Amino acid sequence: PRLLHPRGNARYPLCLLHGAFPCKISASLLRPASCILVACGAHAFAPAGFGRPAAFRNLLARAAGLAGCRLAPASGSAARRVPQLPEMSSWENMWSRDGGLKPGTFFDASGSSPALLEVLEKDYAGGKGKGKTALVPGCGRGYDVVNMARLGFAATGSEISKTAAAAAEQFAKEARTQDGPAWEGSTHITLVDFFELQPPGGGYDLIYDYTFLCALDPGQREKWAATMRRLMKPGQGELITLIFPLGDFAGGPPHAMSQTLVEGLLTREGFEAMYLAPVPPEKSHPGRGGKEILARWRLRA
Repeated sequence: PRLLHPRGNARYPLCLLHGAFPCKISASLLRPASCILVACGAHAFAPAGFGRPAAFRNLLARAAGLAGCRLAPASGSAARRVPQLPEMSSWENMWSRDGGLKPGTFFDASGSSPALLEVLEKDYAGGKGKGKTALVPGCGRGYDVVNMARLGFAATGSEISKTAAAAAEQFAKEARTQDGPAWEGSTHITLVDFFELQPPGGGYDLIYDYTFLCALDPGQREKWAATMRRLMKPGQGELITLIFPLGDFAGGPPHAMSQTLVEGLLTREGFEAMYLAPVPPEKSHPGRGGKEILARWRLRA
């Protein structure tokens, strides 16, 4: 933008910002009072925090201020919300675009949450996971599935993207080769819709939800809770929900989450909270500190 100049005395009536490009827009480029700033595209896939439209809107507001423009939301019957992840593209397209989603990019965090790893190490290491079953819906590349299998779980990851499922299979294969005979558990990646999953006999001993509920359409939340009840082993099984992203904002995915929302959904289905606490920033992935609550649930027998 520093290299651009107005076309004579005709300043630009429209400025299109594609993605979160932190530029300083010169007021000399834009038509006073009537210039329109439009943001679209890549900000929906901002890699630093999986869901940063609010941060991008703040950036855009600052850019408008630097340009001497007023930022106003669209309104009226002609107003349209820019489609985000599921509306813009299927999960399969997101995983397969540009040669395949790379580890550490977009919503792939390159590993399990430190908060989950702490729970697994504290309560399921030392053979405590051996012979138990675990489920990770929307498992992505399968980091959590692999870490559970390392502790002896027969761990299942479900996906609706065939490219994601293939990436999870490959990651599990490489991890097992690298770790050698230390594994006592197993991994299984299934290309099945979460709502159509069938539990093992008696139900799963452990289910883990992180960035799955927040990706679902809000109209599916009650069905999500009912499916968790159907899949969970009553009395002894544990559901871990890493509630993210905390906030009060419109749109998604990811949709805004709260403790009250998740607690209401699960308690109506017979779950009771054993533990509910904010995740310390140092135990969150970069960019997610202060936006997560760790919750552990039992299904009453």
